[in-house]
Amino acid sequence: MTTRSIIPVLPTIMTLGNLICGFMAMAKTVDAMTASTGLGPLDSAFETKILQAAGLVLLGMVFDALDGRVARLTNATSPFGAQVDSLADAVTFGVAPALMAKVVYEHGKIGLEQPFMPKVISALCALYVIGAVLRLARFTVKTEEDESDHHTFEGLPSPAAAGVIVSAIIFIFDGRKELWLSPDAADAMAVMILRSLPIVAALTGVLMVSRVPYVHVVQRYVGHRTGVSHFVNVVVIVAIVLVFHEWSLFLASSIYVLGGLALSLRSRITGRPVLESLPEPFQVEEERPATTMAVVALGSNLSPRQDTLRSALRDLGRLPGTRLVRASRWRETEPVDAPENSPNFMNGACLLETSRTARELLDDLHAIETRHGRMRSQRNAPRSLDLDLVLYGDRIIDEPGLIVPHPRAHERLFVLQPAAEVGPDLRHPLFDVTLAELYEQLNERTPN
Repeated sequence: MTTRSIIPVLPTIMTLGNLICGFMAMAKTVDAMTASTGLGPLDSAFETKILQAAGLVLLGMVFDALDGRVARLTNATSPFGAQVDSLADAVTFGVAPALMAKVVYEHGKIGLEQPFMPKVISALCALYVIGAVLRLARFTVKTEEDESDHHTFEGLPSPAAAGVIVSAIIFIFDGRKELWLSPDAADAMAVMILRSLPIVAALTGVLMVSRVPYVHVVQRYVGHRTGVSHFVNVVVIVAIVLVFHEWSLFLASSIYVLGGLALSLRSRITGRPVLESLPEPFQVEEERPATTMAVVALGSNLSPRQDTLRSALRDLGRLPGTRLVRASRWRETEPVDAPENSPNFMNGACLLETSRTARELLDDLHAIETRHGRMRSQRNAPRSLDLDLVLYGDRIIDEPGLIVPHPRAHERLFVLQPAAEVGPDLRHPLFDVTLAELYEQLNERTPN
């Protein structure tokens, strides 16, 4: 295996951009200490450098958001990229914000009427670094062991934790100038945030290694939504953040952290899940003209499995004359008749109502597979996406390249179980039994 095949070039460039931003943020923080004139909060030279450092951490967040997207778009996800990404995040969202918090607090201690304890402050900021590193290591290991759907994070994400620190620093120096408050009240608020900065750093460090679930905002509210109204909402929010960044970033990051704690507390008290509007199996209510009920099996055993499967579901629902009626839960299964050491599959099924012919639908499935990086080489080799037409109404078709019902579906639990979940009352035209009955018969014959 060559070095070029190990290192995905474009995503790695994005990740290294994130790393460079972290290093430059620390360099600017050191420069701020050197440029300081000792005037405390009135030191404009210090303020300029430290705000530049905060901006570099925010730029690192942009690179961090892009590297994963680019890796998936170019089908270049790899364990190497995941490791480099974690190391870069540890610098940009771990070490750099902690150093900034310590330096800003020490710089502002002149105006604080409280004892300054350098060892305690260093320990509190070090706790943030420890939390960031442990959280990133846990995330990397869990992602390699079991690809999650990433609609929630376990613990506060390190970029969000860094956002709390840098947005607080931006607010301390710039935010109070933009508030509709009296100068004395705004200054008092900035001083209060400055006093609590090391404690906030320590608490966010603890939250990063906690089990508190936090919503993946992009996946949940941005990446999967379409339509003009949604686009307008996103543009308006981004515009507000850019125009009023001095205080809006701090407000947004604070709401995110406290909102995650509130949702977790509600979940513990009521037993309700943190995310309730995407139950599985889920229903898609959009109506489209259709004439035939079809069952499609989905599978993937190349990372990111669930992201790929969810994307394929959206593509199926957008086919001309097609409506996605129901989707099953995802189930992890061992590969069948596959090469040695093949990774486990994530399998599911969906029920479509479609006016497409069986041949058109099969061509659509192949096109979606190709779009998601499916490479047809060795038989049953690991693949990013596998779509099979299991049933097409009550039709029995045996043509070159098209056999319906699927000739091996009735022998495979990993196909029948999700198929029976989405269409339990649909009848298999060859055996004249429902999918639910066919699954029960196979399950009884299959040894545990």
